[in-house]
Amino acid sequence: MKNISLSFAVLLAVALLASCIDDKGNYRYQAPEQPVVVIDEVYPVTVGDRLLVRPQVTFSDKTQLTYHWEISDPVLMDTHHHEGEQLDILFTLRAQLYMARLIVTDHLTGMKYFYPFHISGRTAFSQGVVMLTSGSGGRAGLSFIAAEGTVRQGVYELMNDGEPLPRDPLQLVALYNPNMVGGLYMGYWVICADKDDPGVLVDVNTFVKIRHFKENFFDIPDGQVSAQSFVPLDNGTMAGIVDGKFYVGRFEGYHEWPGFGFFSPPVLGFYTLAPCIAVDQGGTFHWSYDVDKRALVSFIPAAGMMFEAAHMQGPPVNWDPAHVDLDFITLLSGPTGFYLFGRDAGGIMQELSFMSGGQFAMSQYKRPFAHDALVTPGTLWAIYLTDIYFSSGNVVYRYNPSSQVAEPLSAITLPGEVSMLKVGRDANQLLVGTEGHLYWLDIAPGQNGRVIRHVEGFSGKPVDVYDKR
Repeated sequence: MKNISLSFAVLLAVALLASCIDDKGNYRYQAPEQPVVVIDEVYPVTVGDRLLVRPQVTFSDKTQLTYHWEISDPVLMDTHHHEGEQLDILFTLRAQLYMARLIVTDHLTGMKYFYPFHISGRTAFSQGVVMLTSGSGGRAGLSFIAAEGTVRQGVYELMNDGEPLPRDPLQLVALYNPNMVGGLYMGYWVICADKDDPGVLVDVNTFVKIRHFKENFFDIPDGQVSAQSFVPLDNGTMAGIVDGKFYVGRFEGYHEWPGFGFFSPPVLGFYTLAPCIAVDQGGTFHWSYDVDKRALVSFIPAAGMMFEAAHMQGPPVNWDPAHVDLDFITLLSGPTGFYLFGRDAGGIMQELSFMSGGQFAMSQYKRPFAHDALVTPGTLWAIYLTDIYFSSGNVVYRYNPSSQVAEPLSAITLPGEVSMLKVGRDANQLLVGTEGHLYWLDIAPGQNGRVIRHVEGFSGKPVDVYDKR
């Protein structure tokens, strides 16, 4: 029996060896044919218009391919699905940037191929300059300046059934979260000095009202409210001063939460702030001036904390951040430090400089401002790099703190008193407004305020602008 088994094993081995010798097979791997798809990176589309994405597909037998489209909505956290070789739909989503992809399936092999792209939803107001103006009797107005210079006035009233804005406009604050995919605008706050109705939040793409300022408190205040100064935060909310107290928009949770951006009670502390905020270069500490203690104070919005200024060790100086003792004029922040201007008990305008080291202030110098005679109650201030810009009537001056020299921007003669002074989004640009005029000035060395762009023909005095791109 054992001999039979052994003989069978030998015969089997010989047969297998013979089959290997006779095998003429080709063992080179051949990848299946892959579709070649050409598709753009971004497809712009206006809300309410037709969106057509027509990819170029190269494949030997297209009948074995099917096409599936996905559009991811980062706001609603949802995905929209469509079928067909072309994406041909009526675009009814919000005006924002969407991640999308085409999925091509080869049903012969079962392979799926993915082709990502973006959809940029827009409206007529998606790109351009939004301008806040003050008209007769303090009437506030919103205008939209298109890229070619066309000015559309009264867009808020147009989109809100004739409802007027609150009176006495102060500021236009754009709420923007750069951390979302493609960046996400949350709205524009129109801040006004009208204590009965201090402002309104509007949609950035339609200018439709979202809510009034008083409705932005978890505990809606009774009576009058003084909205004074605000800065946007990079989480899509804002922080600012209301009735002398520091408030922070709540940012916890999802940005579509109904209470996102609302004000809870103010940051605790015994203080009354001047209507001004200056932010350090890191964006963490927000500095202001306590008009009761006549001293500097700082805040961390993310933590809801306040710090009374304490002096950091440094070279000998002649002023104490905790005892400034000035009537406040303005506070500016630049890459080389902070500048505080105010008047002393004798009425002399003083210029103070300090560096921010967290909640500490390292005072640098204190001296009489060399150009006090040019400063008026209507003087506006701005800072760009190492230079300070201020207005006096219809003239804008460039002041260098190092040399204490102030020179007018001589390349332009403004037609009226300056109503707005703001650093532009592009390098070496200063935006200047006078009644019926808005200028973009070149403040690069040697340019002296050369006019880069000029928009005119609208009513009212520019108060603030935002360049939406």
